[in-house]
Amino acid sequence: MNNTPQPDPEADWWTTTDVARYLGIQLGTVSTYVTRSQMPQPDRLYGRTRVWDPARVIEWHNSRPRAGKGKQ
Repeated sequence: MNNTPQPDPEADWWTTTDVARYLGIQLGTVSTYVTRSQMPQPDRLYGRTRVWDPARVIEWHNSRPRAGKGKQ
């Protein structure tokens, strides 16, 4: 079981690390999803750091179709 704490949904921004932690995927997978337009683009860039509004990521994730479960 993964004991890594979930990122704070009330935070101003989530980094790629936060998004990966929330989704339970590797950092590189977040980058792949962004490149393939399979998830929302970052809301802002701070140099090379991409950040997302947590509410957007949560909303997107909750509306994603799930394999074998259809759209939830």
